[in-house]
Formats: sequence, C-alpha cells, structure tokens
Amino acid sequence: MGFDLLIAFLTGVLSFISPCIIPMIIVYLTTITGFSLEALTEKGRSQSLRKTVVAKTLVFILSFTLVFTLMGGLAAILAGAIGNFFEVMSLIAGAFFLILGLHYFGILKSVFWRFGSMMDQRKLDELAGKFKGRDGTVSYAGVFLIGLAFALVCSHCISPTIFPTLLLASSARDAAGGSMVMLAFSLGLGLSFLAASLFFSQTMEKLKWLARHKRAVNMAVGAVFLAFGILLLSGQYLSFVSLLYRIIP
Repeated sequence: MGFDLLIAFLTGVLSFISPCIIPMIIVYLTTITGFSLEALTEKGRSQSLRKTVVAKTLVFILSFTLVFTLMGGLAAILAGAIGNFFEVMSLIAGAFFLILGLHYFGILKSVFWRFGSMMDQRKLDELAGKFKGRDGTVSYAGVFLIGLAFALVCSHCISPTIFPTLLLASSARDAAGGSMVMLAFSLGLGLSFLAASLFFSQTMEKLKWLARHKRAVNMAVGAVFLAFGILLLSGQYLSFVSLLYRIIP
C-alpha cells in the first residue's frame, strides 16, 4: 500500500505541471487569495498578507481534497462489489499508465488534453464575485466553493493523471484504502499549490525552467509511467511491491 501512496503523491505533483494547469496557476492564485499578481510577486510581502495567502490556499486545497478523497473511497467500494475487479482494474490502470507514458514521450501528443479546458477566467470571476467582501477579496466560503468547482468541473483537465490514480484507488478493495490513495494524490497537488502561493516568484521561475527543458522532463516522467504500466499489465506489480518492501525498511 505504501508504494501506491507514493505513486499517487508523485502523480498529484505531476498534475500541477500539466499543460492544462500551468496557464491557470496565476488566475487561480490571484482569485482565491484576492491579491493582485504584483502583490503576490512582491518580495517584501507583509506578514498579514502572507498569512491570508496561506490560509485561503489551505481552504482551497481542503475543498478539492475532500472531493478527490471521497471519489477514491467510492471507487474502492464499487471495486469490492465486483468479483475479480482487482485483476481487471490492474489491466485497465496499466493501459492508462502506458498511454500516459507514450503521451509524455510525445507519441500521443494531444489525446487527453482535447477533453476540455479549465473553467475559463470569466466564469471563475463570476463565481468569486458572489463572495467578495467590501475589501474586494473573496471570502473563505467562496474559496471553498472555488475548490469544489476545481474538483468537480475542472478535473477532466488533469484526466491523464487523475484517471489512472482513481483506478489505482479502486484496486485497494476497501473504502479506507481507496480514500488514502486519492488523499495522497490530493496532497501532492495541494502541496504544489501551497508552495506556489508561498514562493510565487520562485515557482514561476521553476515553471519557466521546466518549459525550457520540457523534452527532458517529459522523457523522464514518461519512462516512470511506462515502467509502472508494464508492471501492471504483466501481472508483476505485486511482486515488485514485495521486492521494494524487502529493500526499503
């Protein structure tokens, strides 16, 4: 189970640097915090501003984490109601990871990303506008709803990573295990958002670096997903996990 959680966490981190998420990072962070791009990039941010940014980002993370965790538990419950579900889901998850690996290698360039785009800025502004206070910032209730919208409306944007992770969650066979897998995924994604809100300027520089070295990064990520997909499809996944437990205390 520990290996599953590690894979889910790393997949959540990878979701943050997906082609669909990157263009919307500034939009989401400025919306949920209520501060301008200039304020977020200011090096000498006040302590009160920093606390507000962290608090609202945490509410945003909590919101989509609740949704994704419930989805993981539900996937596992459905899996437990069907016989031989683990074997079937292992094959399906393996195929998804294999396709995802080929996508990062550039062989399947736009299969997943055509499913749709994030909620556009106009709709996001309309939703946030309903919960703005006198100071022009979005209330915590509004931030929570934006997090729900991100999870329910925009999850198709990260479909290359969330779909295989949900299949991985379903292989846990019980609600607690499935929920833990999606919780790990959410933490990977959530910590990335938190780091971006705390170190906005540095995050933008790192994303620029990733853009400059996109080919190498994609090849490395693709290799990991291909290996994981092959393990699942070949039926050697559990043997590999057992080997890891013997190697790693």
